[in-house]
Amino acid sequence: MPLGLLDIPIELFLHILGFISNDIASLKSCSLTCKGLHPLAQYHLLSDVNISSLIQIAEVNHARIREYITTLRIYPVTRVPPAERDRYITIARDLPKLRTLVLLYLSPYSVVFDSVLQHRLSEFVSVTALALHDTNHLALHHLQHLIVSLPNLRHLTLVNIQLSTDEPSIMSAKARRLLAHAPASTQALPKQRPQLLSLRISPSWGTPESDGASAVLNWLPSTPSAQSLHTLVVPDSAPNPMAALESAMSPTIRHLSLSVRLGAVRVADIAFISRYTGLQTLDVHSVTYSSDCWLRVYRLLDHLRAPALRSLTLHYDAKYNPNDALLIDGQLLHPTGRLIQEKLPKLERACLVVWHHGRLGSQTRLDELRLYFRTHLSCLDVAGKLDVQFDPYVAA
Repeated sequence: MPLGLLDIPIELFLHILGFISNDIASLKSCSLTCKGLHPLAQYHLLSDVNISSLIQIAEVNHARIREYITTLRIYPVTRVPPAERDRYITIARDLPKLRTLVLLYLSPYSVVFDSVLQHRLSEFVSVTALALHDTNHLALHHLQHLIVSLPNLRHLTLVNIQLSTDEPSIMSAKARRLLAHAPASTQALPKQRPQLLSLRISPSWGTPESDGASAVLNWLPSTPSAQSLHTLVVPDSAPNPMAALESAMSPTIRHLSLSVRLGAVRVADIAFISRYTGLQTLDVHSVTYSSDCWLRVYRLLDHLRAPALRSLTLHYDAKYNPNDALLIDGQLLHPTGRLIQEKLPKLERACLVVWHHGRLGSQTRLDELRLYFRTHLSCLDVAGKLDVQFDPYVAA
């Protein structure tokens, strides 16, 4: 008997639907297809919820909705009645599958700023991931207390975090009141927290006194995260990526994902990679900006001191001519494959992911490009370690 659509394992079907998780219309169509697909599509439709006020939590407190919610994104743009705050926070805390909490645009200078949620974060024992985007904090120890309030926090994201440099005398009355009632120093921080496993961070050019991300990077090495943190992600939006890449925790990092544009990194700074002696996987995303960037990639690999590295992934933008990319100073750089093989004895997989932005056209052209890289990285190809792929989101 031929297999039907619903004979596909649920885990695989959820993975497939994940590719259209941002396409609300398609997910709605899938949910209306049949009874079997309805709960699977609903999982992606309802697992990530955006709310502009804690009041809206009451709207999702429905038995058929709340069981799907795994991520709660809070935009504090409306005032919450004081008498209702605790009830709404209790509803959020009791969501059975809540794992990720995202706080956006928090500021002590806004009339809608509400610190009640922060004071009750210790009750959110199911939350393991916290993301802060575009938030403003009165002082570093306020930000630290926010992070350590979640008892089981393992994954932290920090994007555009600002610390106030104003003197209390010029702060608003509400900001001064918050400052007066907050913990006065880091002495009250729990010694066992935070114990992070992964960190996604985007430092700015500000000083540690004004840039919250840089300040947290300076603080984490003195916490249990110095031994537990194994994954570091630096997105391409990071204005000052070197602040994260030169962290004192570099030797403990096992998985590094580097999305910054190497063309913006000074050649002298590329040696930062030599600090990551414990790396097992390295993912470099922005191999663009003509042959000079490829030269930086090769220098990056030359500085690697990670004998346990098992997986190396390079993302190459095919709008640049590969002949220009691999031909530098009149010499083809295919010996790089041998360099990688000799320096990384435990390497199991070298993956080259090609973005083609729809300009490569035919499958014949894709095959030609795949053959080109296999020819010039033949040492890895012959050893069965080279994998040439095309970005599935843009490949024809």
